[in-house]
Amino acid sequence: MWYVTYKKITNEKARVENYFNLDLVEKPEGVEGFEIVKIPTPPLKDGHEVIEFINPNTREFFYDFIPRPLSPEEKI
Repeated sequence: MWYVTYKKITNEKARVENYFNLDLVEKPEGVEGFEIVKIPTPPLKDGHEVIEFINPNTREFFYDFIPRPLSPEEKI
C-alpha cells in the first residue's frame, strides 16, 4: 500500500509531491494525501519532463509535460 501526498491547486487539480511505501514507513501526518494500492506509471515523452497531478475528488492521475533539452541517449 502507498500513501500519496499532494499540494492542492484547485478543487480539481493538485500536484503530486511524494509517495510513501506504507509497508516501510508510517503514514505521514499533517499533509494532504490518500492511500493507493499501486503507483501509476506516467507516460514518457522524449524531451519532456513529466509533472504528476491528481484530481483530489476522484483520485484520477493526469500529467503535464514540460519541454527540456534532449539527453544524450534521447539524441541517438
